[in-house]
Amino acid sequence: MYAKLSEFEEKVISGITEDRWLKLATELIKTGQPRACDPLDPDLPSGEEEAIAMLVAGKLEALGMEVNKYESQPHRPNIVGILKGSGNGPVLMMNDHMDTYPVVEPHKWDKTNFKPFEATRAGDLLYARGSSDTRGNLACTILAAQALIEQGIKLKGDLMYCFCVDEERDGTHGSIYLTKNIGIKADYSITAEPTAYGGDATKGDWGMNLSIANGGHCLIEVTLEGDKAHIWRPDTSNNAIVESAKLISHLEIMPFTHEITEFMGHTPPCTTIVRIRGGLPGEMQFSPDSCTVTLAVVGIVPGMTLESIILDIENEVKAFIGDRKDIKIVGDRFIFESELLFDSGSANLQIAGKEKLKQIGLTLKETTKEIPNNIDWIIQVEGHTDIRPIQTVEFPSNWELSTARANSVLKLLLDLGFQPNRLSAAGYGEFYPIAEGNTSIDLQQNRRIELKLTSR
Repeated sequence: MYAKLSEFEEKVISGITEDRWLKLATELIKTGQPRACDPLDPDLPSGEEEAIAMLVAGKLEALGMEVNKYESQPHRPNIVGILKGSGNGPVLMMNDHMDTYPVVEPHKWDKTNFKPFEATRAGDLLYARGSSDTRGNLACTILAAQALIEQGIKLKGDLMYCFCVDEERDGTHGSIYLTKNIGIKADYSITAEPTAYGGDATKGDWGMNLSIANGGHCLIEVTLEGDKAHIWRPDTSNNAIVESAKLISHLEIMPFTHEITEFMGHTPPCTTIVRIRGGLPGEMQFSPDSCTVTLAVVGIVPGMTLESIILDIENEVKAFIGDRKDIKIVGDRFIFESELLFDSGSANLQIAGKEKLKQIGLTLKETTKEIPNNIDWIIQVEGHTDIRPIQTVEFPSNWELSTARANSVLKLLLDLGFQPNRLSAAGYGEFYPIAEGNTSIDLQQNRRIELKLTSR
């Protein structure tokens, strides 16, 4: 049972007819195809919302709105239209986005005769790319303004229409740009983004209900490095794909640090595995030594940050690989036992040691690309020995040996493309042990190389 509409509501809604909506939605759907852009999906090219933006701007201008275009990137204008109020009432923003996802499987669009941008009606449903997300909703918001104007209804406050680019990415050039750079703000906002929560989709109820909040999301990549070996000798390798499969079961159910609030909406913070990549073309005879899992973290709520999300994932990964013998993670450091990198009494990296360091080095290199420019970061390489003394022409003491080993690792990082001003190396001899005993195991643990990504 729906509540009885007021006279005011009846007057407005009478101007929003099915025929009007179908005509406008169809026009919006077929006008240009703005492409979603990375990094939300790194496989997609940059967005191009100019065609749909110009059409929408023309519709708002025809209604008598004051229309402005704000552009952070070429050919990607945000459209802001204002219908001035008659008094000092609050500003209401109607918000929607103009970009859509591309068609990646055109052979499945049988409902539209395999023409995804040809809006096709079947019963009470309209099939087309963008019909729901979100050209159909865009049509609704425009028709709402048209209905107000046609009925001569004057609002006390301004009615602002804010149509953005870049929603399918992260809003950097859309909503975020408008609020932070242009200063767009309102007292209230209604976002036309659809939601399928709250109903039983199996029964045709998609639950298109209002939500008081929309959880954020991001993509996180986790790369596991293993050992390459011939497929006839799986016992000699750590297959990165196999290990990643084990890790996935942990990541799918991992909790995130957050506070439960009334504004969480329908989805608590959780992960969905959206992609897994491992193995190389032409190497079917080898087990893969690297595998990358891409996680979509959704339901991000106020108080959570990218840093807190990454920390939660890192802790989960650390717990998973905690029993591995070749690499340890302690706090914020990668620890390599020296036997894995150097021969006894030598500072020359072994071939196998170089490969293990390259794996971690390349991971660190990708990580540093995401560090903000205002942070003066550095990778610190530390060399450590056990308490047994050394006295050779090349290494008169453990100071020289630990320093030389740290420098060898630093040079490898230079070869991987790290800038010299982002690296430092130091030798600490035997004076910072992590195991206090004198057993062979204790001595082995203390002979090590540590890598730490930190600020200067």
